[in-house]
Amino acid sequence: MTTQVEAAADRHRHIIDRLDAVGRVEVGTLASSLDVAPETIRRDLRLLEQQGVLQRVHGGAVRRTERPLSPFDGTTPEHPPQHLRLAELVIDRLPADATVFIGASPLTWVLAESLSRRPQAEGMTIVTNSLDVAVVMSRVERLHIYNVGGGVEQETRAQQGGWALDEIGRFQIDLALLAPTGVTVEGGIFADTPMAAAIIAAEVRSANQIWLMLEAEKLGLPGFIQAAPIDVVDQILTAGTPQPHQTAPFSDAGITVVSAE
Repeated sequence: MTTQVEAAADRHRHIIDRLDAVGRVEVGTLASSLDVAPETIRRDLRLLEQQGVLQRVHGGAVRRTERPLSPFDGTTPEHPPQHLRLAELVIDRLPADATVFIGASPLTWVLAESLSRRPQAEGMTIVTNSLDVAVVMSRVERLHIYNVGGGVEQETRAQQGGWALDEIGRFQIDLALLAPTGVTVEGGIFADTPMAAAIIAAEVRSANQIWLMLEAEKLGLPGFIQAAPIDVVDQILTAGTPQPHQTAPFSDAGITVVSAE
């Protein structure tokens, strides 16, 4: 029989493995995958923070030893393979010469890094509330890049606040690429803070199409706060392959789910 100490050690190893793989973990996702209460995960995260392994942030944690986004020195860090495969999947589906909004997250930063090295980027117009995406895409010739401005969130360097909301509302976007913290058919698109939810809602109002990018384990899981209903979503692209029980509700709702295996 597994003791409480052994069970806690197993959870801690799982949390650290997820941090190594995707750079961030969230309480709801971990609680679901490990079949424990959210408060158990919060207690685990507090202990691991005390050990210097991670830093708790709203709704989850990130690695303490490295910022999740840091391209300002001109280097390209190693990205998780599943994130790279998702970026290539998205790029292969992008419409030519489109105006694309790219949100702020580790997934969209990987997308920007990959897109900046592909010929499809030339001729596109990129709008973003991410300082990191703006820096990366500014390297591409014959590309129009617009950064919306606003206050900067410390962890993700996403631009937020009233200024950002007003500026997003002025654009006519062909396609918005969003990386939510969760998505369900019943609850729609979720974010981890009220301001992040407001930014997503503004992006949805300005865009003709909405594509979601997320890890497979987040498909079908709710987040902290609803940002938009599910009927605004045109397709969902996942890093990794979700289980049939995860994809079935979305298929029934007429939403395409495509996996980067």
